[in-house]
Amino acid sequence: MPINLEKPQANQTKLTGVVKVVLRYLGSLYIRPVNVQPDVVLEGAELQKGTNSANELAISFNNRGTARAILKNLKLHLTGQGKTIDLQPEQLKEINNAVILAGNKRRFVMPWPNNLPVGAVTAKFESE
Repeated sequence: MPINLEKPQANQTKLTGVVKVVLRYLGSLYIRPVNVQPDVVLEGAELQKGTNSANELAISFNNRGTARAILKNLKLHLTGQGKTIDLQPEQLKEINNAVILAGNKRRFVMPWPNNLPVGAVTAKFESE
């Protein structure tokens, strides 16, 4: 928010103030040919150490298709050391509704899920 740092007028008798609001809008425009489709695959899910040696889950997606993909209502099924857990869209706020452009990869990092043994993990996903 811009602030006016100029000195007030010498003959001013009342306290005054001004607030200026500046907005910036961003949008995306996608132009695509007919008959293009996204083709998203989950390339991997792995344990990594984050700051303060915290356990994190790194998930990599690849859009092999010819159109952008949106990971709508994303669900992850994770299996580690014989135990399987399911993460719902509300648990995947940073990933759910993410866009992956055609021919691109995206990697997401999140805290290691509770109730999943720390170690090697396999993953499957569902998305609309």
